[in-house]
Amino acid sequence: RKRVRSGEGEVIKKKSRERLRRLPGGLFVKETRAPKALRIWENAHALDVRGIPTPRLLACGRGWVAGEWVEAPDLYAFVEAR
Repeated sequence: RKRVRSGEGEVIKKKSRERLRRLPGGLFVKETRAPKALRIWENAHALDVRGIPTPRLLACGRGWVAGEWVEAPDLYAFVEAR
């Protein structure tokens, strides 16, 4: 929780109401509205239960989720290139 509030890390993506930060140690924090943060948490759990690979979420709070950073290609750029 302390690292979430500290604002540390590299901002990867920023929108008007959302921010995705990459933290040291292979972690990320997505800050968003509280209902969306809970929905992200629930959807990630549903994928995991069904055996569908997804980044593992470690914590969820009012307006944020934190999890393991996974290196992957930018899906939008990948699709656009095809």
